[in-house]
Amino acid sequence: MIKLLKLGLSGIFIVIILMWQNCCWAVDNKVYQDEKIIPHLFAYKRDYLLKMLQRSGHGDISPFQVSRNNSGTSLYFQREYGEHKGDKILVISKNADLKTVIAPANITFLNDNGEFVAWFDNVQNGVTFRNGALKQVPLFSRFDVDPSGEFYFIEVQPGVTEIGTTEKPDKTLITLHMKGYKIFTKNNKIYIFDYFTLIDRVNCKNSIIICDIIAKSNSDYIVEDEILIPYPSSLSGSFDIVDFDQWSDNVLIKVSRDMPFSFFNAWYLFDLKSKKMTKIGKMRDYGFFLEEDVTIAPAKEY
Repeated sequence: MIKLLKLGLSGIFIVIILMWQNCCWAVDNKVYQDEKIIPHLFAYKRDYLLKMLQRSGHGDISPFQVSRNNSGTSLYFQREYGEHKGDKILVISKNADLKTVIAPANITFLNDNGEFVAWFDNVQNGVTFRNGALKQVPLFSRFDVDPSGEFYFIEVQPGVTEIGTTEKPDKTLITLHMKGYKIFTKNNKIYIFDYFTLIDRVNCKNSIIICDIIAKSNSDYIVEDEILIPYPSSLSGSFDIVDFDQWSDNVLIKVSRDMPFSFFNAWYLFDLKSKKMTKIGKMRDYGFFLEEDVTIAPAKEY
């Protein structure tokens, strides 16, 4: 009887896991919350994108990394870090517009016009900007460019990050005491998010992500506001910024855990204005805020 009970409980647990894994909260790449579509948010499985690349004749871009432009009208597909120098990048835009460009290095950053603004083969050898300037990046530090291709950041020393422009990379706009992770720009302001910070090293649930909102004041850049994003789950894990909505104040956040608890991985929306956190379901491999789903038309052409 006890064995049967244990078997029954195990069976129920397995069913719950399978239901969690296969819950249909995303349909046709759109994401739903309370039976309502979350505007502009699209979720993709890696297999879906790989099949789309294969159908469009670009299956050689694999394994791949994906990014978007600032206006949310294009996705950029490139081989993963350090695979092949001089690889093509596939740009998929609205109205099934496909084009390829040749990457100048292993890691590249583009602007809204699909032009390269910064690139490097090995970040420790420095980052090259489109004006020819070479910027050194300290060992184990992070460098990134916002989706518009206008602003970049470099962690110049542990916990200290500088922001500049790709047009004039030698000029520092502002120095922040944070470890930069993601950078965006919207409505003439810069939004920079750090890695999640452990307030309590024993309990990961007591963690935050800091968002600094930077605005231009006369000729200087200042921190206009600083927002603390709290850890949203009752279960310990890590959480990171996935994307930032250009049409609202929503930030897409992922909470992830290692096996065997990865089935509890989930996405959340955090509203920077209202400070409201909303769970939206099990996370997919990729999530982007886009004007429309640019992947549908190319995939259906074949």
